[in-house]
Amino acid sequence: MRKEKKRGHAFGKAVIWTLVLQLIAPVIPAAATSDSVGVETPASLAEVKTTVTDAVYQAVYQIENSGFETGDLTGWTIVEGEAFGPDSVSDETTWWAEEIPYNQEGTYHLNGWKYAESATGILRSSTFELGGTGWITFRLGGGKHRDQVYVSVIEADTGKMIARYGNSEFNESGFPDPAQGMRLANMEQYKADLSGYLGKKLYVEIVDHATSDWGLIFADAFRTFHESVPEEGVLAVNMIPTEITNASFETGNFDGWTVEGNAFQVTDEAHASKEGNFYAKSALEAQGSITSNTFTLQGSGTINFTILDILKPEDAYVELYDAVSNTLLKKTGNVSANQNITWNVQEYYNKELYVKVVDQSDQARIAVDGFQVRGTGTIFYLGLNEGTGKETLDGVRKLEHDVNYVFNNARYMDSKDPRWTPRGVKGGALLFDGYSNYIEVNAKDTVTVNDALTIEAWVAPRSYEWGDGNKLSAIVNQSDQDKAEGFSLGMYRHGTWSMQAGIGGQWLQVWAKDHPLEKYKWNYVAATFDKKDGMIKLYLNGEEVASQATPVNVPITPSTESLIIGKNNKPVELAGLFSFNMFSGLIDEVKLHNKALTNEEVLAEYENVKALHGGSVPEIPNGDIDEDPSVFDGDQHRPQYHAMPPQNWMNEAHAPIYYNGQYHLFYQHNPQGPYWHQIHWGHWVSDDMVHWENVRPALAPEAGTLDPDGAWSGGAAYDRNGNPVLFYTAGNDSESPNQRTAIATPADLSDPDLEQWVKYPEPVTEQNGIGIHNEFRDPFVWYDEETDKWYQLVTSGLQDFSSGTALVYVSDDMYNWEYKGPLYVSNRTLYPELGTVWELPVLLPLGKDSKGQQKHIFMINPHEKPEHVPPANDVQRDVEVFYWIGTWDRDNFKFIPDQEAPSKMDVGDGYLTAESGLVTPDGRTVVFSMVQNVRTPQAEYQSGWAHNLALPVSLSLDEHDELRIDPIQELQSLRGNKLVDLSEKNMESANQLIRNVKGDMLEIVMEIDPGEAQKFGLKVRRSDNGQEETLIYYDKTNGTFNVDRTKSSIDPDVRVDGIQGGYVDLNGDNLKLHIFLDRSVIEAFANYKKKLTTRVYVGRYDSLGLQVWADNDITVKSMGVWEMNALTGEPAAPVDVPENWDNSVYTDITDLPNHDFATGDLTGWIAEGDAFQDVHVTDTKFFWGNIYFNPSQKIPGGYHLWGFNEQAGGDSLTGTLQSQNFILGGNGKINFLVSGGRDIDKLYVALVRASDGKELFKETATNYEEYQRKIWDASEYIGEELYIKVVDQSTGGFGHLNVDDFNVPVQVKKENDPTDSPLGFVK
Repeated sequence: MRKEKKRGHAFGKAVIWTLVLQLIAPVIPAAATSDSVGVETPASLAEVKTTVTDAVYQAVYQIENSGFETGDLTGWTIVEGEAFGPDSVSDETTWWAEEIPYNQEGTYHLNGWKYAESATGILRSSTFELGGTGWITFRLGGGKHRDQVYVSVIEADTGKMIARYGNSEFNESGFPDPAQGMRLANMEQYKADLSGYLGKKLYVEIVDHATSDWGLIFADAFRTFHESVPEEGVLAVNMIPTEITNASFETGNFDGWTVEGNAFQVTDEAHASKEGNFYAKSALEAQGSITSNTFTLQGSGTINFTILDILKPEDAYVELYDAVSNTLLKKTGNVSANQNITWNVQEYYNKELYVKVVDQSDQARIAVDGFQVRGTGTIFYLGLNEGTGKETLDGVRKLEHDVNYVFNNARYMDSKDPRWTPRGVKGGALLFDGYSNYIEVNAKDTVTVNDALTIEAWVAPRSYEWGDGNKLSAIVNQSDQDKAEGFSLGMYRHGTWSMQAGIGGQWLQVWAKDHPLEKYKWNYVAATFDKKDGMIKLYLNGEEVASQATPVNVPITPSTESLIIGKNNKPVELAGLFSFNMFSGLIDEVKLHNKALTNEEVLAEYENVKALHGGSVPEIPNGDIDEDPSVFDGDQHRPQYHAMPPQNWMNEAHAPIYYNGQYHLFYQHNPQGPYWHQIHWGHWVSDDMVHWENVRPALAPEAGTLDPDGAWSGGAAYDRNGNPVLFYTAGNDSESPNQRTAIATPADLSDPDLEQWVKYPEPVTEQNGIGIHNEFRDPFVWYDEETDKWYQLVTSGLQDFSSGTALVYVSDDMYNWEYKGPLYVSNRTLYPELGTVWELPVLLPLGKDSKGQQKHIFMINPHEKPEHVPPANDVQRDVEVFYWIGTWDRDNFKFIPDQEAPSKMDVGDGYLTAESGLVTPDGRTVVFSMVQNVRTPQAEYQSGWAHNLALPVSLSLDEHDELRIDPIQELQSLRGNKLVDLSEKNMESANQLIRNVKGDMLEIVMEIDPGEAQKFGLKVRRSDNGQEETLIYYDKTNGTFNVDRTKSSIDPDVRVDGIQGGYVDLNGDNLKLHIFLDRSVIEAFANYKKKLTTRVYVGRYDSLGLQVWADNDITVKSMGVWEMNALTGEPAAPVDVPENWDNSVYTDITDLPNHDFATGDLTGWIAEGDAFQDVHVTDTKFFWGNIYFNPSQKIPGGYHLWGFNEQAGGDSLTGTLQSQNFILGGNGKINFLVSGGRDIDKLYVALVRASDGKELFKETATNYEEYQRKIWDASEYIGEELYIKVVDQSTGGFGHLNVDDFNVPVQVKKENDPTDSPLGFVK
């Protein structure tokens, strides 16, 4: 009989405590008077457990012989079968010849090998009352098929199954090493939350219904009482049945149903609406009920049944209940006979329910049949119509799910919503950026899929990934490929796509390789699976394009992973930050069904969408899908008048060419994210080389043998008709060498933007044993009208590694090339900075020198690999532009330098790299270069962009036949208001005049007469208090042009600091400075002889000032300062300035003691356990050989806490580290560095409130040793007593945390503060 829910179980507890107190009365100390015994609250559980005998404690709360330590099945009952018997308990500790530990808790465990694997059976425990926290723990091994081998928890009073758990960690890979993930007979510890059943009497059944394929079970250590929530163990997933047993009464009786009273019977009487042979009915003049088994609602979230007969429906009805609380959820009302009932109860997905049929009157009757609670239909639906916000709605369950996006909580600008568009195929759609956008649905909020599945989605890719780890860029997935569980639908290299699933222990893959998904267009993809047919099918735009047979009647093995849209469940990761295997592009109308749609149904969905748009699939406006630079509006550091990709990563700019009134410039680009990978040719167009507009990528890797692995750098030239031709490096990693040069021509010469290009299908130049193997790239090509030939320079080096070089080729037609030898060879012994390979070779005319001789400039970027030169003999390569001025000997295909020593184009020490150039229609030689970011991976992830184009410069020879470098005159078109115009001022007067000039986008032109000063220049990006400033100056003592970045940024993670510069001979002239400031970029020219490029990532928002500086009095001969517009020609969007950003204005705050471990030990910190010891505090800078712990390449305070020390115990150690209590002050913002293992439950840093121990913020790491900075805005807790806690309760691989540099604004103690600490720390 089902009982009504209790209002609590205080009475039960009182009875138990009475029993307990009676039993322990003889041992209560004499000091415990009757008054003390008679209090309402009993002694603490810990005290009772030390006093009460184990027998009493076990009898109340624990299973008898829970760990089989009697050596037999005492306390357990064999319910049925032969899988368990007298010999089931074993004291063996290892198995098989490999002696793999069973991982038992004590001496004994339940061993499934003791009886035949083909045997089946059920073993039942004693009854216990669930107490404590309501959590239980146990150990399981074996049981590959969790639907056949499992542990059930059953309510003793009702016989209702409340939970079913299987060995979800079962894993056959990694044998014989458990450390590699193998989980076979070696048991795993599980923990399960049954707190909804506290006070209930329960028992456990160990069930083995399997006959093969690890169809046996190993079990141990059933602990059913825990005072606190257990920390150890894998969270067990409840696999309660999802269907009603005997739902149509076809057993001819009430098997599976609980009967009360005498009203109901099963009958086979004739009835037109009955489903099978039998149905259930009640009789007049009787009362009673029938109650189904408990089931977890899954399927489509609908419950269907038929009312065959009804009389007085107010007294005879069907009810739906919550099985945990016994709460009534649904009830039939005024229904009629032969009525099919459908309840849409998706809000109760994954809830434990039961159905009850009631006849409560002897004047009523009811007949029912055909209960279906695991309906088929749509089980998940994202319409993605929100248009704004950071959440999206599952239309089936009506649950909101977060849309993950890097700018949801932006670091360098105000937060922004993900990019929605109102123009999807039905309503709106969501743009996935390829590196940070994804939607994750917790497994508990999903419907288990096994017997049948359809996945539908409309997708418009923006780019294709490389396919790292041979994994899909997931569109929809809920899978663990290593365990052969779940399913995945996604895209792969070059637009191929696949449906993959874990079926019968195999990971099966079905591919659509000949029907790729088109970029920038809507593609309707669908995948179906049905175990009855044993078939997976793929559909594209309504047509079947691929299929593959699967084992008949073998379902998909469900996965306990989250359901993720837009990101692979198990992506390959980079630097603990970037996830590969993510989708880039638009997604709309994501649907999952727990049935296989037919061909006709799939086609109908495609046609329905077309019908909404006039009979065709809608086109996508460029602005809805293209990379959009406006997402960075407000970014503190992103340059505004320097050309850069609309989003993501760029490398070198190359292949400039002028055609039909427009300049075209291309660049190496990763459209997937702000990291180096899967390089395309980005594309800009401009009519003046200043106002650049973005065009979609011109070239991308494509399927086939030409360039499947990269479209790398190259050049541009004209054919004999004056039409542009692109030369590029075609990468094919299946070939050796893997680099060739190839050609592409415009698809439509009438298109002013030349957006589309057609590749010639064969390489035009191959290495053929010339130069260093696999160093053959970066073609630079020009046409010579005098010889009517094309000349090509190709990156390489001499095979003995004595020098890099550019290989020279000549052609009569651009398609057939003849090798002519190396252009020029240097001497690496004399000039080791030139490396062994010369990348990006460029040869351009400079005009005639003072003697009337034609001169050229030859520019390169040095490159070198450790395999070229032994590291012991190596020097650090300068990744910057070197050049020689000399003569191009066309007849002998040689470059003859005027001097052997190379020169640098830029003295900023590696910030300016990667040159390319052209001769403009008016005869100028213009060169384009790239400004390196030099930021941490975390900064690039959080900013969403990396690198930019340097300002174009014009190269010529000056009156001394030396190189002159001028910013092109067209840059003046960017000038806005002129802020300064002064002349003939001393330093003090000049500074007085510019004291109110502020800006991060300025052009500055000035001339300084140094007088007696030896060092003189200009401070830029200077804060009001002088805390930040960057000095650009000339040093007469050594003739160098320099930048001093010692005070450029207070941001501890910024790499730029120190002094960089190089020799510049001013020939006795005044210093003529020409400086361009563009947010983080500084480009400065000294007398147009040298250029200095650098980065400044200020940490303050008021670092906008200017100040003339010298070590003696100087004369500012002239100075002009202009505001600069963005490259659009309009003022840039202003920087977003956070409120209350400046902690330096607070005079009553200090740091945590030893916040950066600068003492070299744990002084000021409180450690428990052994995970954090003084030995863990280290000044080690590198991990894994040569990777910096802190990517800023500096350790704040000189020390940090590295949680892994092999001599101390490695990852096996556990414990906590706690700061002193403090009162939070200042602006309440806290930041710190963390790295190491990823486990938010066992490895984390927390901000804890001292008054109640509540963890207010938590962060874990990323399974990588490189530090990342975490920032907490804890301003709502200002004035409260808090502390920092570092937790390590993990003992597996990466079971440690590393921390450093806790920056906490601690409130200094006020005079009337009662605390005894002078600095506001609470002792």
